[in-house]
Parts: sequence; structure tokens; C-alpha cells
Amino acid sequence: MEHALALLQRLGPDARLLAGGHSLLPMMKLRLAAPSTVIDIDPLAGELGYIREDEDVVRIGAMTRHRALLESELLAEHLAIFTDAERRIADPVVRNRGTIGGALCQADPSEDL
Repeated sequence: MEHALALLQRLGPDARLLAGGHSLLPMMKLRLAAPSTVIDIDPLAGELGYIREDEDVVRIGAMTRHRALLESELLAEHLAIFTDAERRIADPVVRNRGTIGGALCQADPSEDL
């Protein structure tokens, strides 16, 4: 994580992070985004992809994949709106690779959240 942050700081605002890629890559294809550098943070998914309950708070990591949200018993029990929304994300590739952090950072309406 420190390495990715250092790269962002060194490379400046034209560098972009790539997690699942299902927000950034389509934007690049449509020429809505043209980063000078793409920093792949997928190796951080193990550390930043989680759904857990801490006392009375449910925490969801930024690199939690949509599929994990859909399959989470914890969310189905306490925050079913996530499960409902994830059922409506039509593209299986997005469900399997896309992350909640990417969808929120890009404000990507195609991911339904």
C-alpha cells in the first residue's frame, strides 16, 4: 500500500489506480480518461477486500469485489440493500472483478451502486 501511495505522490494527478478495472478501462476506451500511468493495486485485494462486523458496525473494504457483497451472509442479514443492488449488476465480469471502491470512486452508474 505504501508503494502505491508513493507512486501516486511521485507521478502526480495524471496517474490512476487500477483495481478491478471495470470503471477505469471503459472510461479509457471512450477517451474520457487518459492517465499518464496506471498503477495496478490488485495485489492489495487480500488486505483491502473484506466484509466484517466490528461490534455494531459492518465494515466493507474498498477492494471488496461485487461478488463478495452478493454472497455475504452478513450483508444479507443486516444490510440486504447491498445484496439487492448486487443482484441487479448484469455483467458477470463486473461482479467477479469489479470492486466497491472503484465503483464509488468513479461514481460509475453502470455498477448500480
